[in-house]
Amino acid sequence: MILAGINNKTGGGFYDLPDTVSELGVPKGKILVIREGASTKEEAGLVIDMAQKKGWKKIIIVTSPYHQLRAFLTYLKTVDDRKASLKIINSAARGLPWFEANPWGRRFDLLSVEKKKIEKYAAEGDIATFGRLIEYYRQHDGN
Repeated sequence: MILAGINNKTGGGFYDLPDTVSELGVPKGKILVIREGASTKEEAGLVIDMAQKKGWKKIIIVTSPYHQLRAFLTYLKTVDDRKASLKIINSAARGLPWFEANPWGRRFDLLSVEKKKIEKYAAEGDIATFGRLIEYYRQHDGN
């Protein structure tokens, strides 16, 4: 299990997540933590590099539902750019309250922030297009 984005104690990086995952039964030796990425794009590059070095065939992206689409588009763009033979599976985290106040804001309110980020990063060519997303799912539907 790779935990990426675990980079600070206050900015929504879920700094204590490795301990939580371990308490839920994942052996500490099976938890790989990537703290270096300062953005989803950097994290995607680090994760894809690690997956390729380890010879993995697929990865599962788990993140907050409001962030899931942009994370997937970012990882897909990174896989394509690196010509990695890697299947990406989307699985949004469950049970996260949408309206609870957090240090980084309410998840519901962050939907509009994510929409703006998707528009910005799409214009900059930093994420996969929606057309590429549909093509990817057609290629991997049921596989």
